[in-house]
Amino acid sequence: MLCGRCYYLGFSDSHSTQMAVRRYSPSMGSFTKLIGTRYNEALESKHLIFIESRAESVSENGLTYQIRCAPSLAKKSESIKNETTGKMHNPFLPPAPQLVVCGMGADHTIVLNKFCILPRHFLLITNEFQKQTEPLSPEDLASTWECLSLVDKRHLAFFNCGKVSGASQDHKHVQFIEVEDLKMYPDDISLSSSLEPASHPSVPFAHFVLPVPKEHSGLDLASIFAVLLSSTMTASRLSDVKVFAYNFCMTKEWMFMAPRSKEHWKDISINSTGMVGLLLTKSDEELQDVKHTRIVEILEHVGIPKSDGNVDRSGSASDHENKI
Repeated sequence: MLCGRCYYLGFSDSHSTQMAVRRYSPSMGSFTKLIGTRYNEALESKHLIFIESRAESVSENGLTYQIRCAPSLAKKSESIKNETTGKMHNPFLPPAPQLVVCGMGADHTIVLNKFCILPRHFLLITNEFQKQTEPLSPEDLASTWECLSLVDKRHLAFFNCGKVSGASQDHKHVQFIEVEDLKMYPDDISLSSSLEPASHPSVPFAHFVLPVPKEHSGLDLASIFAVLLSSTMTASRLSDVKVFAYNFCMTKEWMFMAPRSKEHWKDISINSTGMVGLLLTKSDEELQDVKHTRIVEILEHVGIPKSDGNVDRSGSASDHENKI
């Protein structure tokens, strides 16, 4: 059937999201408007659930963090369980047609996040099943950059990789949220053009940041990602982390990666957005608990503390399959 600007003519099999989805092209108009149109349609038809929340800013040691509280978020897990009769469900095989926006290149599809805390939160999913524990490929990174370049306002792309990274789905996907009015601490890091990762001196947990050149190729993006992955793997290995997991974030200006040691601080799950200072809580009690604790202590608890030992960058980015 015809829906919006995309066509859905059926699905091939249970191992692929492949369907006759129109790939995005400039002839379809603004990418941002296309996402907005599909978002409004899905919201009106109740195929998408917008979760009300409120945000507060917290300043620590010259850095500003955001804590968002969404009390009804706790109902999300129960809703998923009810829809899938208690079994693990892959929402991308196939994706709900009402949430599909368009194709992105030959290997990816843009879909809306069914449970939205921020409006127009969208995902880049692989058409064929790939594990969320696999690193982003040059094709994944090229499509991620394409999305960041096409949206009108500044967005953060993020990828939760590994068992304790905060990932909720096993099918590889990159998420995108608008951060036009937000400043994250990687924005304050002085970055050079060399492939030597930098970190923020006021942030005590291991993290690695590199700039994204204004002029670059797909291979350039893959090279930057590989350097960050190598540094992250080395920090994890030297800290005696047994199961490898990390968070990756990307804007048009920089790429960020941080190794993980735990998923939770108390009962709060931390994902990639949390590691760059955008935390999410599910109750007023959790919100107050976070506000009465130093944010850096929370993130250091779920990450890896900085030390002279874990800045060794001799790791290999090719040795990546969830275990070190």
